[in-house]
Parts: sequence; structure tokens; C-alpha cells
Amino acid sequence: MTGELDGLKAQIRAAEELKAFNEFSDDLQKQLPSWLPEDYARVKLESLAHDPVARLAWDTRNIDPKAAALDLAHVQFALKQLQGNPNADPAKVRELNQLAYQLNVAANSAAILRQARNMILKEANGLKPPIDPEATADRDAIAQAIREGQGPINIPEERPNFAIMDDKTFRDYTKRHYGF
Repeated sequence: MTGELDGLKAQIRAAEELKAFNEFSDDLQKQLPSWLPEDYARVKLESLAHDPVARLAWDTRNIDPKAAALDLAHVQFALKQLQGNPNADPAKVRELNQLAYQLNVAANSAAILRQARNMILKEANGLKPPIDPEATADRDAIAQAIREGQGPINIPEERPNFAIMDDKTFRDYTKRHYGF
């Protein structure tokens, strides 16, 4: 019975974690450019699951950072005492080092997650949109004019650069535009 209860608690915890992750990724997605895929933030955040620091920061995000910092100070004090002792148990030193690492990440979990969020935002904002809005607008205007049968389409020519134009090109331009 205890095993079943523990299993149900684990399922509830997993569902809560998934809900928190979905909320976090949805909030981040809202801050990204609209032309990115709708699962961009989620995919980037899931890729951070392979980073042990980011994963530990996520797992310890609800721990009070002040309490974690206080516990870290106690662990570091005990670690210094053990390291000063030549007869100290190496397993105990490794265990305290591991605990100090975890407490350090827990104390800084908000900053670590904020860095991950900012990294994703910076990367996403640096990506160029897949289409050129001006070219698309021009194409749409031309297609609309053709559909409505408005007659010839007036596409303005690029302004000539007379400074680099040779005499023959200048004469052709003048004849075409002014008739003489």
C-alpha cells in the first residue's frame, strides 16, 4: 500500500512539474518574435535538460535562496574543517563537495534560469525572419492589381545614378523618359 501511495505521489509531482514547465515555456514563447515556430521556446528549454546545472537549477527553483546560502555556508565550514584534517574520510569530503555544489546551484537557481531565458531570447531575436515583408507586400499589391484588372501596373524605376552613367546610357535614358 505504501508503494502505491508513493507511486501516486510521484505521478502527482511529475504532473505538477510538467505544468510548471509548460507555463514557463509558454511565457517565454510569448516574448519571442511571432514568426518563430510555436514550439521554439519549448524545444530550446528541453535541450537545456542535458545541462546538469540547468536541470538542477530547475529542480531547486522553489528552494529559498537565503536558506540555501545559509546551509551552503555551514557545509563550506564543515568542509574546511575536514580538509584540514589529514585523517578525514575522502568519501565524506566528496559528499560535502557534492552537497556544496547542489546548495550553490539552489542559492543561484533564479539567476541560472534567468540566464537561460535571456540566452534563448537573445538567440531568437538574432534570427532573421524567413520572409522579406517589403517584397511580400509588393508581390501582394501586384497580384491584387492584376486580379482587379486595373490596367498597367506602375512600378517605379530605381533612381538613376547620373554620376556613374556614361554618355550613351544618359542619351538612352533621356530619350526614353523625355522623348528627345
